[in-house]
Amino acid sequence: MRRELLASALLLCSCAPGDAGGMRTDQASLSAYFDCIDEEGLTLVAAHRGTDGRAAENALSSIRSVTARTAGLVEVDVAASADGVLFLHHDDTLDRSTTGTGPADIPWSELRELSLRDAAGRVTAEPVTSLAALLDWVRDEPVIVELDLKPSARYADVAALLEEKGVEDKVVIIAYTQAQARAIADAFPEAVISAGVDALSDLDALMAAGIPASRLLAWTGTETPDPDLYEALDARGIEVIFGTLGGRESWDARIARSGSEEAYVRLAEQGVDILATDRPLEAHRILAETGRADAARTCRAFLP
Repeated sequence: MRRELLASALLLCSCAPGDAGGMRTDQASLSAYFDCIDEEGLTLVAAHRGTDGRAAENALSSIRSVTARTAGLVEVDVAASADGVLFLHHDDTLDRSTTGTGPADIPWSELRELSLRDAAGRVTAEPVTSLAALLDWVRDEPVIVELDLKPSARYADVAALLEEKGVEDKVVIIAYTQAQARAIADAFPEAVISAGVDALSDLDALMAAGIPASRLLAWTGTETPDPDLYEALDARGIEVIFGTLGGRESWDARIARSGSEEAYVRLAEQGVDILATDRPLEAHRILAETGRADAARTCRAFLP
């Protein structure tokens, strides 16, 4: 049924399936886009912290660069300044990723004067990026942003900014608990939610809380792939995210040391629809070489 609906939607597009090139269909939505990825047997990469693993993280220049070379899905971190300006930043402190020091909850007038550091700690010319600046760019681009909202970022403030910028339907929001998923579903009625699913009972609980399958992506962790779970989720119409990101013992780190990037393809073959990775360029390249990436941009026709 899902494939039939996708085929019908493509007929409404003014382009052929292999020539979609980002043109919208009359049924454009993130749900339809992720369904297309699944039905076409493709796997997306989500660039962790919006970088290729070398450039400054949570930086607009890094996000623009990595999305131009992959399928256009990035995960970023959102915090709030002391005076309530939403900006992209991961840590509680400034020292690791900026030229600032100490706690990150300082006024925006001070944050905007800082420069970002790259993965090696070198100072770049890139300033701290406001969420507003990112969304201004996202609005007219065939990209999706996945927002990891830090405790300082109030849902109501983020939702208001998404509405102001007209991008409510181009975001995925990360939920770490089922209660958080329910709150996110209420605060962001058009957003897709990435929620932890270790077993089908977790999915049942999310749906019992009133979150429809069309708004869910299943985050399945960073440890051991579970093809049986992935198959069961696919049968329920839920796309699967698996994280290869992390520290020295992460999948990304082990793959980089071994040089065996085919491991990304094996994960895709096991049923992973989205790879959250610190190595998006390498993962996307091997997926494209093996026909697992949306090289023809077929599914971009479904992006809102």
